[in-house]
Amino acid sequence: MTENIQIALTRKEEDIVGEKSLDEITIKECNEPLVKIIDYVPSAIIRMRKERKRFPEETLYARKTVAEQLAKIAEDVFPLKLVIYDAFRPIEIQEEWYNKTYKRIKEKNQSWTAEELRAETFKFIFPPSWDLQTPPAHSTGGAIDLNLANENGIEFEMGSAYGNFDSPYICTNAKGIAKKQKENRILLVTTMCKQDFVNYPGEWWHFSVGDREWIVYSGLKDQSARYGRANDPCKGK
Repeated sequence: MTENIQIALTRKEEDIVGEKSLDEITIKECNEPLVKIIDYVPSAIIRMRKERKRFPEETLYARKTVAEQLAKIAEDVFPLKLVIYDAFRPIEIQEEWYNKTYKRIKEKNQSWTAEELRAETFKFIFPPSWDLQTPPAHSTGGAIDLNLANENGIEFEMGSAYGNFDSPYICTNAKGIAKKQKENRILLVTTMCKQDFVNYPGEWWHFSVGDREWIVYSGLKDQSARYGRANDPCKGK
């Protein structure tokens, strides 16, 4: 466990595992249900972005084991709180965000090929896929975007805002952030890794367990992921 934490705290942007390598990971779906995170972690602060919510009362879902692990983390960090930005994400939302990011990157790099643009966009938003064997991390219910906050709900300063892809400091171990911001990131990574989550090195806020990224960044390439694409629990609402 200590070794995994040390590795997570030294990974750089160039250590991001590409889409093709992830596609080599097989999935043996365990059929674990999606549950409401707030039912398992009542102290959590759900802060979904405005453009993420499809209807006012929508909340966040994750696989049952993921929610249970988050509950343990909430106990470990008390009186601090978990601020959760996103978890299970419908493919429709994934596609919308991917297309927007792809367009923005294309406008800045008009000479790039479609393959180069896709590879760059992938660093920020996983390409949408209905293929059960190549799901985006968030569509599996195994990925979580989160931060820590004090008992008053004031989020820890991390050197960049959640989802600000224009910031040069979104990578977990980005250079140039303040000492306190680095300490906050170390605390978040350490806390999550102790409960078997792995951090995606391209974003300080993104962690997962059970999905293909978890297999790759845990060094378990000879094993199968247990979470494939989950069904949207809010479909039809």
